[in-house]
Amino acid sequence: MNVNDRTPADLLRSALASDPGRPLVTFYDDATGERVELSVATFANWVAKTANLLQGDLAAEPGDRAVLLLPAHWQTAVWLLACSSVGVLADVGGDPAAADLVVSGPDTLDAARACAGERVALALRPLGGRFPQPPVASPITRWRCRARATGSRPTLPSTRTRRRSRSAGRS
Repeated sequence: MNVNDRTPADLLRSALASDPGRPLVTFYDDATGERVELSVATFANWVAKTANLLQGDLAAEPGDRAVLLLPAHWQTAVWLLACSSVGVLADVGGDPAAADLVVSGPDTLDAARACAGERVALALRPLGGRFPQPPVASPITRWRCRARATGSRPTLPSTRTRRRSRSAGRS
């Protein structure tokens, strides 16, 4: 760890520079018996892809609010760090109706529909696996499908014009 590390993204960057192959996150799912271990490099790759998805396809900008309707899971940690790295405010378990975008797991897809902005669904399967059956919801982005297509190098927040419209009165 570097004494200048001030943010979670700084800490991850330092860990990546010092020992990218060491284990960083080990996730156990008692219900399914799943065990996933992610190295610093693998975790950083997921964070970079997710941050690029936020800025690119989802047009999120610093100050936007993302509600994460997710359980304690390694993918939740990825989304928290990706949001932090691009200046998006992450609200775990918040109100989707007041969010610019919502990220939900398979058990919270109905609640995610309250968001007028972008909606992202996570299957929460081992190593970001696909949904066994695609979610049936009005426009929803499946994270694994989109994240795999995005770059794995982080990009800086941009000042471009938003591609999506905002509801009146929402900030």
